[in-house]
This record gives sequence, structure tokens and C-alpha cells, in this order.
Amino acid sequence: MKKKILILLSLFLIILLAGCTKTSTVDETESTKKEDVKEEEKETNDNNDKSTNEEAEEPEKEEEAEEELEEEPVITGKQIQIFYPNENGDEMLEETISIESLTPDNIMKALSDKGVLPDGIRALNVNLEPGDVENGMQVNFTTSFQDYMGTMGSAGERVILKSVVDTFLGAYGKGQILILVEGNPLQTGHGVYDSYLSVGSL
Repeated sequence: MKKKILILLSLFLIILLAGCTKTSTVDETESTKKEDVKEEEKETNDNNDKSTNEEAEEPEKEEEAEEELEEEPVITGKQIQIFYPNENGDEMLEETISIESLTPDNIMKALSDKGVLPDGIRALNVNLEPGDVENGMQVNFTTSFQDYMGTMGSAGERVILKSVVDTFLGAYGKGQILILVEGNPLQTGHGVYDSYLSVGSL
């Protein structure tokens, strides 16, 4: 009888222990599943946040690109005043024009367009800091300029020279100018221009 009771108690304990072990295993499994679900939800939220951030950044990048395009400077050219004689050559006229950039060639072309000088006459270079005079400049022409001036009478020479002097001084904002030909003072049949000229000096 005692043996039967012991056997029954032993079986009861075994069943009880087995039940606890199974319950513990189930709890661990459920806990693991819950952690996996939380991890997946976290990854999903992270991906959604990343996608939202990327979508938010794209309009910002587009706006920045548009701002950069709007800030690009627009080249409008340089406005200068051209001085030229009227048809009778007894009065100086004045006109404001736009040139692409301030260069001797562009100024010479503008004077040529107004009939002051023929095509082909060029200014080789300008010196804006001659050092021998305050607020002065020098313009160095090709010999074709001197040759053309030599074909003019004294009145015509004065008018043409005044157009060149006043236009170059106004364009570069200088007060005095020395006219050179291949590095030497301009010489015509009416004189040698070896000193600086200013507006109103002719």
C-alpha cells in the first residue's frame, strides 16, 4: 500500500514538473514572438521615418537649386557715351550705347559705327596707370589711325580727335589721355600730340 502511494506521488510530481516546464517554454516562446513583433514594428517605423525625411529633403533640394538659378548674375553689358560730330562737323553729338565689355576694340567699333573712324583702325592697348600724370591714361593705336588722321584737314582732324578723346575718357572715367601710335606720340601734318589731352582741350 505504501509503495502504491509513493508511486502515485512520484507520478504526480513528474506531471507537475512537466507542466511547469511546458508553461515556461510557452511563455518564453510568446515573449520571443512579442520581441520579434516589436523589432519588426521598429524597423517599419524607421523605414517610414527615413522615407518621410527623404521626401522632405527632395523639395528642399529643388528649392535650393531654384534659388541658385535665380542668384546667377545676368550680364547686361557696359553703357558708355559715344561722342561724334554732326553731318556738318560743326557740333559734337552724344549718345549712350551698350557694349558687351569695356575694351579698346569695342570702343573703336562703336566709333566706327557712328562714322567717326573707318573700319580696320584698332587700338592696340590702353594703359590706365601711366605713372607720369594723375588720373591719366594712354591709348596706343596702330599706324592706320595716324595715316587716317593725316588725310584730314585741320578742322576735321580736331573733330575726329575730340571724338576719340572724349569717348575714351568718359568710358574709362579718366581725366587726361595721351594718344600714342605704336608707342610714339601721334604725329599728323598739323602737329605732334606729345602731351596729355582732356575734355575741352581741343
